[in-house]
Amino acid sequence: MIPRLLLAWAFAVSLAVPSLAAHEPPDLRTVAEASGYTRTSTSGEVLSLIDALARASPHARRHDLGNTHEGRPIAALVIGDEPGSGTRPTVLLFGNIHAGECDGKEALLMLAHGLLLDPWGEEVRRRLRVVIVPNYNADGNDRRGPVERHRPGQNGPAVVGVRENAMGLDLNRDFIKAEAPETRALLRAVREFDARVVVDAHTTNGSHHRYLVTYDGPRSPANGPTFISNNRGSILPAIADRFERATGGPSFVYGTFEGWSPDAGDGRPGFTRWETFPQGARFGTTYLGLAGRHSVLVESYAYATYEDRVRGSLAFARAVLDHWAANADTLRERPSRFITDGDAVIIRSKPAPREPRIKAAGFDYDIDPDGTRKVTGRTRDYPVEVWDHFEPVLTVSRPEGYFIMGDRPRVLDALDAHGVPYRTINDGRAFDAEVYRVAEARPQGRHFQGHVTVEVDVTPERRTMAAPAGSVFVPTPAGPDDWSSLLAVYLLEPSCEDGLTTWNYFDDALTPGSEFPVVRVLRFNNPPEPER
Repeated sequence: MIPRLLLAWAFAVSLAVPSLAAHEPPDLRTVAEASGYTRTSTSGEVLSLIDALARASPHARRHDLGNTHEGRPIAALVIGDEPGSGTRPTVLLFGNIHAGECDGKEALLMLAHGLLLDPWGEEVRRRLRVVIVPNYNADGNDRRGPVERHRPGQNGPAVVGVRENAMGLDLNRDFIKAEAPETRALLRAVREFDARVVVDAHTTNGSHHRYLVTYDGPRSPANGPTFISNNRGSILPAIADRFERATGGPSFVYGTFEGWSPDAGDGRPGFTRWETFPQGARFGTTYLGLAGRHSVLVESYAYATYEDRVRGSLAFARAVLDHWAANADTLRERPSRFITDGDAVIIRSKPAPREPRIKAAGFDYDIDPDGTRKVTGRTRDYPVEVWDHFEPVLTVSRPEGYFIMGDRPRVLDALDAHGVPYRTINDGRAFDAEVYRVAEARPQGRHFQGHVTVEVDVTPERRTMAAPAGSVFVPTPAGPDDWSSLLAVYLLEPSCEDGLTTWNYFDDALTPGSEFPVVRVLRFNNPPEPER
């Protein structure tokens, strides 16, 4: 049962986001609009609309980020970088990473229309370059089937794609191992466009609540407190406030009710916690934060109508662009992670609640004799602990860099995918080193995404070493725009909660008692020549 209260969203959102279909010829409407919100687009239909929009405006061009596993173009519409436009900060928005969650795909195409052909878009284009990738998982998009099979519980459309790409990978668990061509194309595009803001549009499920859109942002404690508090304490609430003023409806941090309790304070069972996704950088929103980008996760509510979800996603995306158009000057320079917050990097953490409790807007439940809960249309607010903070468990300091010992082509390929620089050193210079000795390697359960992930504990030992000729050195300097240094620390530290070691890049070197083949450089006795 879907509570009737959701019907109110259609009215509120339709007032805030006028229909584009009523004023435009059919070839510039999305499939969702043209079908009366009964269909979602094929990959071919997405390409046709991108091309039509590019032809309709001198402010847009199509740009393909690369190809999917099956060779489909990963097409983007680039808006606002026409010749003579100057340098503008870039906001990149992508949808359909889970292709059954099709709301963002349609909403981002509608967003592109508004940017190019509505008066609203003129000011945004003047301040920002916008890159829109509506159909990121194009292979999954075209593996179409009944929504009941591909997205159980989602309220339409009748036929949707699948969650995984053609390799069977969840692309939103691939941001560290970067095995899919789609992932590598997106990481490359984020760097090439120097996207300062990245938006990832999804459709959620889980418990019933009264939020058409929920959201989140950077969450890894490795980011340091300044970046996290700026995004989660200032930027995201400001965007949510714009959305709420535009639509008349509330939004909330992404998550789901957990912690069903026999006593919620009024003698009736209720929820006590609002829980969210883990902190690992396998998730795009977390990873992009580690890369120094203001990442935004947008989740429309699966139990709302398809039209409401698309319009809600569109309204939130517009709120993101309006916020950053008004604050574009703050995007022109990225602060130093290590100068701002020091050399400490939290590489292992545990979830914790924020304080104090917050009221979350949900629904009441009836409880059957067998204990089964059934949602009703009666509204109810629950005071909950929001479990979206993470406390440190293990911290390391930033070294001068890392030496990668031996022949490790897979590791170097991964560093290339992440844009982490490295170079070969041949002069055998001496350095003060911290060598890790493996204490324990613990496989983490069953196969997941083609891997059995591993958690590793190590013991550090200090010594003076000489770098073998031909050694690969990964520098980790502090300074302006030093986010690749943070990524290097996160990827290469063996005890990191979601680094390359987690994803089996060093499995051959995890025998207890052996030396781990990545050595921390604490200080060079003879500093290396600067790169030219």
